Amino acid sequence: MLLMQLPTLGVGLTGVFLVLARRKSDTNTSFWALMGFGLSSALCVIIPATQTWVQLEVMQGGASSFEHRASNLMAFSLLWSILHAATYFFLLLSVLAGLNAENPFPRTGNDSQRTPSTNL
Repeated sequence: MLLMQLPTLGVGLTGVFLVLARRKSDTNTSFWALMGFGLSSALCVIIPATQTWVQLEVMQGGASSFEHRASNLMAFSLLWSILHAATYFFLLLSVLAGLNAENPFPRTGNDSQRTPSTNL
């Protein structure tokens, strides 16, 4: 199961290293990007380990009914989906923080002040 997570783990760890390398440029954007890439990387290890543990626990615990196994796996699948959505939410917040930081021409009432001057 961990093998299937390797591409996502590689991208997540690369994102963490890149964010840490450029962290001083914009701390608000870096924080949310680090949260998103960090959670994504952590989930790549936690999800397969937990799924293996749950399957072994259910099989060894004597509760071998299909319904019990299915309900346990469904509950954990729902949790993983919510945590994956949280990673995308953190990355979205970092993008939005970056967009707010890059607005060099704030809106004012006068259109000539919103755009850079091309007159030399």
